[in-house]
Amino acid sequence: MFNDICQVLSDILQSNVLVISKKGKVLGIKNRDDIEVIDDLVTNEVGNYIDKMLNERLLGVLSTKENVNLETLGFELADFGIYQAMVTPIDIAGKRLGSVFMYREDRQYEIDDIILIEYGTTVVGLEMIRAVTDENAEEIRRRL
Repeated sequence: MFNDICQVLSDILQSNVLVISKKGKVLGIKNRDDIEVIDDLVTNEVGNYIDKMLNERLLGVLSTKENVNLETLGFELADFGIYQAMVTPIDIAGKRLGSVFMYREDRQYEIDDIILIEYGTTVVGLEMIRAVTDENAEEIRRRL
């Protein structure tokens, strides 16, 4: 389900998109063919974990941050200037569930992009809650 959401967000925002859990696990990913993939600290496979320090930096973002310098997140790229990144916390009912991390080349994120990602992040958070609820219900059924 998270890959589908990443696909939609990637198409709309023309960005590579990752959904990352609070523990740093990649839950969903969509890389575009027209954007070079950054794999310095980020694993590009669902189920793997990103760099621990990067995850800590992402969790330190308390509200949507657009046009983030990748160097401040710990990336060591030769050409930082071509990338623009956006980090959006996934918060539902006051609880931090993870982060949405996206980046693209040669264009800054604008207010319309921020509005769209915040709606998209809400959908991701609700889907995370639903997945946890379904998992808990299944565990209860097994016990009975």
